[in-house]
Amino acid sequence: MTHECPLCSVSGGVEAGSLLAFAPHARLAGRLCDALRKGEIEHSCNLSLVTIPGADRARRRHVAAILERHLSQVEQCLIRIGPGDLPHIFTAPDVETYARIVQTDWFDEALTHDQFSIYYQPIVDLVAGGAFAYECLIRFESDRVYNGGEIVGAATLRNDILKFDAYARAKAIRSAGGRKGPATKLFIASFPSAIYDPAPCLETTLDA
Repeated sequence: MTHECPLCSVSGGVEAGSLLAFAPHARLAGRLCDALRKGEIEHSCNLSLVTIPGADRARRRHVAAILERHLSQVEQCLIRIGPGDLPHIFTAPDVETYARIVQTDWFDEALTHDQFSIYYQPIVDLVAGGAFAYECLIRFESDRVYNGGEIVGAATLRNDILKFDAYARAKAIRSAGGRKGPATKLFIASFPSAIYDPAPCLETTLDA
């Protein structure tokens, strides 16, 4: 007698662009479906796996808001949700984290299209007078200006902090090249964990 995993049977039927949500037991899957019904969100359920088709940006935000509203914090921590990729559903973020990722979806577009800006905060020598160096500050300007803490928080949520750290260092240097003189000193913040091996980790920085 063979026993086929019920989750594996749906692996080929997930529509591109869908969201998958996984609840570890039947009662929680029922609570998940109840929440989606209350939000009038189309979905299908196969035991503990729930598929939400056609999840564009607006729909993702709506799904996240509905689940936050109708599920307890404990339930949100137990349910995994993410884009329709069955092999990765068990490592997908929980509902609470997913909602924060959806709320910061500006980060993905800004990084993909190199839309971050660098500003230079002067570090002033109070004895000699004038700026002797500049601290590089990264910002993103859209409907408002997002500060460094918000940007780093969005990168951390996505486990993209190493990639973003290298990008921000190179961006600061390249931006300064067209604005500051060759003798200008720059202070560039970096995560210590992003430079665990200086030679490869600083390669893009030295290239810049």
